Amino acid sequence: MSFSEVFAFLSPASVGALERRNPLPPGRYWVDVPDPKAAAFEAWRSRNGASIIVEATERREGDVPVTWTLFRTTAPVPWEGPGIPTIATADVKSAEDTAQRPAPEPDPLTKIPNPADFVPSSRTIALAVGGVALVVGLVFLAGRH
Repeated sequence: MSFSEVFAFLSPASVGALERRNPLPPGRYWVDVPDPKAAAFEAWRSRNGASIIVEATERREGDVPVTWTLFRTTAPVPWEGPGIPTIATADVKSAEDTAQRPAPEPDPLTKIPNPADFVPSSRTIALAVGGVALVVGLVFLAGRH
């Protein structure tokens, strides 16, 4: 096993990473197959059928319909596309598990500032009053000459 293979296997950064090695090493992957590429993907699966186990598929409609496919390879197989497969972790069971979502918006009420945060402390007030008294005293003394 090469250093890059060991690193890819052990690295937490490899979770959800693209598998760029060709042939694909034994493992679990998912790929989005757009309709225009479906026939070529099915031909690839047929040619390598003994080494490929499809675990799940999901059809998504849109401008270009896509079939999400989760599959496992039991032996190295040459990858012919489409795109580059993504390494699937054990918790991936459906396309929903692979979607990236933004963090939920915080509750708007948590954004309201607490009025108590704007009340100065007694020390701050004492320093401000002392500073003003000092300036007034200096002005008074300067005006006496």
